[in-house]
Amino acid sequence: MAKSIEDHKRVLSFETNEVFDAVLAYLTYSIEAEVDRAISYSTEGEKRIHACGRAESLKDFKDLLLNQQQEAQKGKYGS
Repeated sequence: MAKSIEDHKRVLSFETNEVFDAVLAYLTYSIEAEVDRAISYSTEGEKRIHACGRAESLKDFKDLLLNQQQEAQKGKYGS
């Protein structure tokens, strides 16, 4: 049986987690790399648009993870 969203939220209710911190660090690094690529003088046209979209997508995903973790912690599911 597939897990529900609530089941997944319970998993995110931890206070600290090295794997989650590592995922956030990789996302941060990837966002920075895409922003650097997007604003590079040598990036032109559709390549710039594509890099901007990738950076925004990564940022949105990171924000989603952080927001879901905050919701889970407020839900007091416990770990």
